[in-house]
Amino acid sequence: MLARVLVGVMWLVLAGSVRAHDPGLSTGRIEIRSSDVVWTVAFAPTDAEWLLPLDQRGGDEARQKTLLGQKAGELLGATEDGRALVLGPTEVVVRPGDNVELQTTLTRGPGRRLTFTLRCFPALPAGHRHYVSVVSEAGELLAEGLLHARAPSLTVEAPAGVPPEARPVLAAEPVPAATVVPPAPVTPRRSGFLLFFHLGVEHILVGYDHLLFLFGLLVVCTRWQTIAAIVTSFTIGHSLTLILATVGTVSLPGRVVEPAIAASIVVIALENLLRRGAEPRGRWWVTFFFGLVHGFGFATVLRDLGVAESPGGLLVPLAAFNLGVEAGQLLVAALVVPLLQWGRRRGVVTDRSVAVLSVLIGAAGLYWLVARTLLA
Repeated sequence: MLARVLVGVMWLVLAGSVRAHDPGLSTGRIEIRSSDVVWTVAFAPTDAEWLLPLDQRGGDEARQKTLLGQKAGELLGATEDGRALVLGPTEVVVRPGDNVELQTTLTRGPGRRLTFTLRCFPALPAGHRHYVSVVSEAGELLAEGLLHARAPSLTVEAPAGVPPEARPVLAAEPVPAATVVPPAPVTPRRSGFLLFFHLGVEHILVGYDHLLFLFGLLVVCTRWQTIAAIVTSFTIGHSLTLILATVGTVSLPGRVVEPAIAASIVVIALENLLRRGAEPRGRWWVTFFFGLVHGFGFATVLRDLGVAESPGGLLVPLAAFNLGVEAGQLLVAALVVPLLQWGRRRGVVTDRSVAVLSVLIGAAGLYWLVARTLLA
C-alpha cells in the first residue's frame, strides 16, 4: 500500500509544471510622497500575458503595452482613509530580462491611512504571489508585504499629505479631519523577516524539482548518520550560492540553472539504480555539489525581488529566506524519513520498490531537462 502511494505521488510530480519551482511571482514598489504616490509593478512576460484578453495575447508588443496601460485601473486600486484615489496615466516599459513594468502616479489628499490593492489575481495562475515594498520620499522603508489571491491588499500609515489649499488640483474631495487615522509605528524588519521566512518555506514546499531531488537522495538511506550528512551538505551547498548569487558575487543565467537542477535529479536517480538501492557511500560530496546548483535556483527569487537594492537592507531577507528554505526542507525530511524507515521494517519499501521509485524520479528529471532545453 505504501509503495503504491509513493508511486502515485511520483506520477503526480511527473505531471507537474515545467517551471516546477516557480508558481508565479511579481514585484511592486510604492513611493509615498507629500502630494502623490508613484506605484510601479513588474511582471514576468508569461504573467503579463495573463492580464490581457485571450484574443489579444501573443500579438504586437506595442499594442500589448497600450492595452496594459489602458487596463491599469482594473489591475491596481488604492484608497486614502477610505476614499478612492484616481490613477494617472500609466507608462508601460519592457525592462532587461523581458520583465513588463507598469508605472502610474496617484494624487494624494491630506490623509494618512493608505491601502493598495492588486486586483489582477483572478486573472493570474493560482498560487501567484506579489512582493511589494512601500517607501517614503526619502527612501525609508515603511512596510512590505507578500500579496496573494486571499490577501490582495496592503495598508500602511504614512505621513500626512499636503493639504488641499496648498495644491491647485486634487483627485477627489478631502475627507473631514475627524476621519484621519493617526500614524501607527511600523516595524518593517520584523514583518520583513516573517515575510521572507514564509516565502522560503513556501518556495521549497512548492518547488517540486527541489523536493524530488531531496527525496531521491533519501529514498536509499538507511542510517541516520547518512541522512544527517546529506541534509547538512545540501544545506551548506545551496546556502553558499544563495548568498553569493543574491549579492551579485557570482551569477548563472536561468537557462543554465534550471536544466542543471533537472540534470541533478537524473544523476541521483541513475546512481540509485546502479547501486541497486544500496546506501551510497560518500554521497554527501555529490549532494554538496548539486546543492551549489540548487542554490542558484533559490537565489533567483531574491534577485527577482531586488532585495540587494532594497532600502530595508539585504541581511534580514537573505537570512530569513534561507532559514525558511531550511525549515521547509527539514519538515519534508521529518515526514518522509520515518515513513521510509517504517516501510523498510514492514517489508513494504524493498530494493524493488526503491528501483521503481528511482525510475520515476529519473523520468521526472529527464522530462524537466528536455522541457527546459530542447523544448524551451
